[in-house]
Amino acid sequence: MPDVIAPSRPLPDAARPPRGLYACVVLVTGLLALGAAVLMARVLDEPTSAATRSVMLIALGAGVLVSFAPVVIRGSGESWGMIVLATSMVRAMIVMGGAAGLTMLADRPIRDETLWLPLVVGLVIFLVIESGAAVYLLSRMDKARRAFAASRSVPGVRTLSGSVHS
Repeated sequence: MPDVIAPSRPLPDAARPPRGLYACVVLVTGLLALGAAVLMARVLDEPTSAATRSVMLIALGAGVLVSFAPVVIRGSGESWGMIVLATSMVRAMIVMGGAAGLTMLADRPIRDETLWLPLVVGLVIFLVIESGAAVYLLSRMDKARRAFAASRSVPGVRTLSGSVHS
């Protein structure tokens, strides 16, 4: 019996990447990461030098901006998780590389521990919250996609994967 492909219907909204919700998560997480990094820098070096604050805020700020890539890039539901993962790796490289480059350009000395430890704290906070949100959103999308596929199945008809619906 040949495979039967049902006419295509658009996926329900719950099965699509929730870009608006993800944008809110990125914005709130970015503010938390920036705040935690500034607080950590102040704890380590009171008062934090203007050069350290500037480098840290510019580097983390660039990382937060990059984190909006999954909102802007129009990938399908299947590739959205990979876009989030790639964005996370690119964010870490931009923050650390940007901070290293800005440190070389700074006209004042910057103590290493007052810059790198707060940056790592900010990145870890971002990674933990973003990963948790991505896992939750991807599992929600998968459930909606499975429910949609089950609603379209025809009893006794073989699907493209070879299984037979009863």
